[in-house]
Amino acid sequence: AALVFSIDAPLKVLLGDADSKYIPASLCRTNASGTPVNGYFLTLVLVAILIMLPTLGIGDMNNLYKWLLNLNSVVMPLRYLWVFVAFIAVVRLAQKYKPEYVFIRN
Repeated sequence: AALVFSIDAPLKVLLGDADSKYIPASLCRTNASGTPVNGYFLTLVLVAILIMLPTLGIGDMNNLYKWLLNLNSVVMPLRYLWVFVAFIAVVRLAQKYKPEYVFIRN
């Protein structure tokens, strides 16, 4: 369940209010339930490539499972690292650009 939420939530946030200047409209297409179908297809292709390439050199399922666990232990913390890097960039750029919305004014 955690894997589904870690894929679904960011994908819906990214493609839900996407600007057509940056993300193609075909990628943002949704079905009747509001699910970004082409976004999931792109995720499927990328994940399949990431999993299939190393399996060509891994001998058995036990080694593949260990490799996937190691991959997960590296990839999961990286998303928090990128959020932190984005936060630092926003803080630095906030002095250069006047924000339109301020949550709390002191």
